[in-house]
Amino acid sequence: MADGGDGLLGSAVLPVRQASALNWKPGQYGRDNDMEVLQATYAEQFAVMKERFKGREDDPYIQYRFMKAFKFNLDEAIAHLEATIAWKASIGYEAIAASVRDLDPNDLEKFPHGEMIQRYFPQCPRYSMDLDGNPVDVSCPGMIIPNEFCAHVTVEQMEAFQVHLVANLSQWLGARSHERGVVVRMTRIIDIQVAQANFVEHMARAIVINAPSMFNYIWAIVKPLLNERTQQKVIIVGSDYRATLLKYIAPDQLPECYGGTCKRVPFTHFDHDAGFENSVVAAGGSVQKTIDVGPGMLLEWAVRSADKDIGLDVRFVCNDNAANSPIEEVILPPSRIQSHVSTVRGTWTAPARPGKAVFTFDNSYSMFTSKSIKVRIETSFPVATPSDPPVLNPE
Repeated sequence: MADGGDGLLGSAVLPVRQASALNWKPGQYGRDNDMEVLQATYAEQFAVMKERFKGREDDPYIQYRFMKAFKFNLDEAIAHLEATIAWKASIGYEAIAASVRDLDPNDLEKFPHGEMIQRYFPQCPRYSMDLDGNPVDVSCPGMIIPNEFCAHVTVEQMEAFQVHLVANLSQWLGARSHERGVVVRMTRIIDIQVAQANFVEHMARAIVINAPSMFNYIWAIVKPLLNERTQQKVIIVGSDYRATLLKYIAPDQLPECYGGTCKRVPFTHFDHDAGFENSVVAAGGSVQKTIDVGPGMLLEWAVRSADKDIGLDVRFVCNDNAANSPIEEVILPPSRIQSHVSTVRGTWTAPARPGKAVFTFDNSYSMFTSKSIKVRIETSFPVATPSDPPVLNPE
């Protein structure tokens, strides 16, 4: 997918070492972050860093990021860069960096656990460019369904994904910085979070949009945990965010959904509610759903409930041609499922005769509270054999 020549997107057509700085022109940001000027201005500090990290971290752009992050306090900058070098060695960073060097960061499914994370945490790490020539990152934590995300993605998987992704982005920023002779950072649009640790001074600014009023209270708690420079980079706006975004990002580089004219889709939004039907099970009552099932068909179901659990049993009913009477088979015995914690899914393969699957959602044990549920039931012809046992997967 072409992207107007800004050198940011494109399905594997812009590997890190080949991407160019097309259409980039140095403005005030470029003049303020010109490496030759910075090396002349901070010659003594660079000399100390060069000597200290000779043969270990010779990149002046990385040295500068650490000096800048700690207000040119060399003791702090050196201590943190030493810690980062040790951390990289402990996790095998060189191998990680090599494995992702030529990946397009927008192809998230190519990163460890990326396909699942993208499904539950929509984001586009390199969407376009801002007015200073910095890449624009779009992420939408506001679209996360917390219980679904936690049920499908472990902390270890998220950490592995983030390390690989940031290693990729860090190399890309480094390559662009060397191309231009300017310290390149990122602008982040966060549709309702900021990282600082081993990849310091990678962020030019973070713009949090669609922030509800209560976010100010949350920010008041989080803010003291961030260093002062990071705090100053965070811009928080509510639903009237267009003017703020356009202050930093040109209209043709800003997603259409945020008030710009760029029609490039910033991320794949997986619709977690597709195919679900809403029902209310009255207090002390029950609801039945009946589905026609053909011979050998695969029956799949998914159930969610709000706040409380719900009872569920599933039966298969068909006619005994010899006795001319109905036969009933238990697919799932009656049980209370924790569908309020995460989506509960199940599968079952029908025998070689047609019939009906009867789902009973039971709330008889709750005499005073009705239950709101979302249910998706589908049938298809599987690759599996009819002998497969029923499977119930709380996810």
